[in-house]
Amino acid sequence: MSTDWPIVVQDVPGKGKGVIATRPITAGELVLLEAPLFTLPSEYDNSAVLAKLVALTGNNFWEDTLHKISFRALKDVAEGEELCICYTEPSCT
Repeated sequence: MSTDWPIVVQDVPGKGKGVIATRPITAGELVLLEAPLFTLPSEYDNSAVLAKLVALTGNNFWEDTLHKISFRALKDVAEGEELCICYTEPSCT
């Protein structure tokens, strides 16, 4: 898997830090794949808990076989555009 991610964290005027596209990103494309910050003891089902957490947003999913959370673009993103996570409805633009 390539480690050449299509995003960079940089200063956004008037906002602080932001995630910016370094190249055009197509809808559905993988933007970020990372391990969770924490996991639960084995008597709990991590997949079920993380599925509930990621259900709050429409653009990230628990990849059970990789044990990582994936973030995918919901729409085409232009180079230089700021990426955001939608915490309300999967159809956020």
